[in-house]
Amino acid sequence: MRARALLVAASLCVAAGAAGAPPQAVYRCGNVYAQQPCGPGAQALDVRDERSDAQHAEAWQAQQRHQAAAQQLERERRRIEAEPVAAGGIHGVPPRAQPDAQDDQPPRKPRRKKRFKSQRQAQAAAVPTAGLQGR
Repeated sequence: MRARALLVAASLCVAAGAAGAPPQAVYRCGNVYAQQPCGPGAQALDVRDERSDAQHAEAWQAQQRHQAAAQQLERERRRIEAEPVAAGGIHGVPPRAQPDAQDDQPPRKPRRKKRFKSQRQAQAAAVPTAGLQGR
């Protein structure tokens, strides 16, 4: 507990020191941004944070809410993952019902393709006759 309090105090000191420090210069050279000018055509940019203290506080509160929601979702996910899974099932999906007594019969064999005794019978079966009746 003491180590945690010390860590929080140290991080607050670092944050306070960074907030009071003047911003470092940022230069733009084409599509590249750097802390040092890259040549005579370098443009110095103003990168100060223009938000008010109220906006900072609102952003911090939103971050805290999001963090609490993420922790709640993580706890729920871990609880669901800890539940035993039904044999062959998936989390949240009930296992299939047991088959009825009718389903105990062996499956039927697939039908065999009809074979013709002669080549002539095969050709006659393949020719459509509906259009030839009116001639």
